[in-house]
Amino acid sequence: MLRQCTKTLLPGMVEYVAKVAGMAGEEAALQSHLPAVGEIIKAFGTLFTTIPEDLRESLCMSFRPPGLYVLAAAGVRAFGILLPTLTLLLEPSQPAPPPLHAQALNQLLIFASSSPVSFKEATGKLDQATRERLESSVRNALSNKLTGTAAQQAAKPQISLRSF
Repeated sequence: MLRQCTKTLLPGMVEYVAKVAGMAGEEAALQSHLPAVGEIIKAFGTLFTTIPEDLRESLCMSFRPPGLYVLAAAGVRAFGILLPTLTLLLEPSQPAPPPLHAQALNQLLIFASSSPVSFKEATGKLDQATRERLESSVRNALSNKLTGTAAQQAAKPQISLRSF
């Protein structure tokens, strides 16, 4: 029953995320969809961390949207659907990333840490443009995090002890 519900809901969720990602220039329209996309991203995370590994692959094989057919046919696990979908929300070229970028990137990093082998395999199967978008977003996030940590450490007051 759960498998059938997932097969029915997943294509609609992917399509909705893709439509919202296409609204990148329309700030007002994007704001109205922000809560729904946030919930879909959470659902992706919950769904694919609770489903056993063997069901993830069969779920992926049953869902073949036109742009992802090669990924699903190649036997890539569920990340073959999730990575391209969430990467649509990434905007690495913007200096101040929008909230959807941060939510999608956070979920991608959770996926990468929870199942690194499958994540790496699926990333290798992505087309060049999608992979570059994903990699540059991750690099920017990690460099900003390192820069922020260094700035916080530099801003901390220090006490210097002098010997008399």
